Amino acid sequence: MKVIIAGGSGFMGSHFVQYMAGKYPENQIINLDTYEDKQKLRSMEDMANYQFMKWNLTNREAVFHLLDTVKPDIIINFSQEQRDPCDMDSYAEKSETAAINLLDACRTCGIRRYHHVLSEKIYGTRPPYHTPHIFTEESPIAVSDAFSPVMTDTDMTARMCHRFDGVPVTISRCSKNYGPYCNQNEFPFTVVRKALAEETIIPEIDGETINGWLYVADHCRALDLIINEGKDGEIYHIVSESVLTKTEAVKTILRILNKPEDLIYCSKDNGNHSRQSVPDTSKITQELGWVPSYDFETGLRKTILWYMTHQN
Repeated sequence: MKVIIAGGSGFMGSHFVQYMAGKYPENQIINLDTYEDKQKLRSMEDMANYQFMKWNLTNREAVFHLLDTVKPDIIINFSQEQRDPCDMDSYAEKSETAAINLLDACRTCGIRRYHHVLSEKIYGTRPPYHTPHIFTEESPIAVSDAFSPVMTDTDMTARMCHRFDGVPVTISRCSKNYGPYCNQNEFPFTVVRKALAEETIIPEIDGETINGWLYVADHCRALDLIINEGKDGEIYHIVSESVLTKTEAVKTILRILNKPEDLIYCSKDNGNHSRQSVPDTSKITQELGWVPSYDFETGLRKTILWYMTHQN
């Protein structure tokens, strides 16, 4: 079986490349990206079933040629993970064009599964923060930040390709991922660095913003289940049971590192909180039997240990 992983050099994509190549040595795993991250994918160098292909997914003719030549059985699209905040217009155009090109090519190549990876942020935020918001896969999506329009457009495109053209599409919407090789300029590594230096830590936005924290290995297992056992046209939430405020997450890091909580600086409450949506996971649990293996503290300990041994 041939599996194309588009965007396989990003954080989540690179973990999934390694997961699939390790679990399914009989399958050919093709990492399709504009670059290959040698550091993240160092373990793949000696794996006979792994191949990197440098490809520009915005080139429609090249995408059709690729799928006609390779004839993949499965495509997993992580390309939206690699967004550039400094060039949102270009990112939006490229991301949407890449998804459309892949889906259009899938119409004629006889693919077994096209899977589209998205974030729970597609549901937006719902103030005030003290009001509970549990979302199912049927809940309406919303635009809440600069990245949301890209997600909503490609989500709708994928669903339309299944409904009107019969492309075997599945979609997942996941919690915020963390783990080894995640961006070291983002949480949790920004907090770890400050904690180790005993510098003041200011939680992003406000300390009461709620997030689900999903260890990346759990995400990989869930995607594997959806690709192999999920139903065509369905959406699945991949969400951790670890739902914490940013301040609670920071306190967990400090406890692991044996650092005092008074390193946290909490600004005066301005009453303008927002609560990230909390998607319901009963569908993927009941239909596919997936539950996360890592709670937040266990996954965080593994992530911090990796960071401590790879700082240089």
